[in-house]
Amino acid sequence: MSDQDETVEQPDEGTTEEEKAALAKLREAAKELADAKRRAQQGSLPKPTTGTPDWVKIPANLPIPPEGEIVFLRFRAEWTPYPSKGERQAIIWPLSVKDKKLAAARIADMTEANLTVALYQQQIRAVDGARADWTVGNSNVEQFWDEIGEKCRGFIGSIFVQLHVADPEMTADFFGSCIAVRRVVASG
Repeated sequence: MSDQDETVEQPDEGTTEEEKAALAKLREAAKELADAKRRAQQGSLPKPTTGTPDWVKIPANLPIPPEGEIVFLRFRAEWTPYPSKGERQAIIWPLSVKDKKLAAARIADMTEANLTVALYQQQIRAVDGARADWTVGNSNVEQFWDEIGEKCRGFIGSIFVQLHVADPEMTADFFGSCIAVRRVVASG
C-alpha cells in the first residue's frame, strides 16, 4: 500500500456506492497531491490544466497562442534583490523559430552565453500585468530581468529547458517507438 492510500480510508462492507466513489476521488486527489509535491521538490513544471490562476494579471492586448502551454510565474518579493517592488509576475510560452531569430538579432556580441540569455528573455510575453516591451517602460524585459535577480532568472532558465527539451519519457518513446533504421544493400 502506498503512502497516499494510507491517508484515505478503505471502504468497508457497509459503504454505499456513492461513498465508494467519493473515497476513490479522494484517493485520486491524494495521488495527484503527492505527484505535485514530488514535481515541486524536483523543480519540474506541474501538469498543464485549463484556466488561469486567480493571482495572474493578464494584459488585454496579449496575443495568446491558440494551442500549446502557457506558464504563469510569480516571484515573491523576498526572492528578489528589490523586495520593495513587491511580487513580480511573468507569462511565458515556448519559442517559435521567428522568436529565436528575434532574440539572436538583439545580440551585439554573439556568444553562447549571450544567446542563452536572449532566448530565456524572449519567452517572456508579459511582465507584471503588461505586455512585454523591448523599449523603455515598466514592462521592459531587460529591466525586469535585472530586477528579479539571479534566483528567479534561474527559475526561468529551468523552465526554458523543460519547455524546449524532450524529457526522458519522450526521449525513450521517440528512440524506442518512432524511429526505423534500415540498411541499404546494393543490388547486383
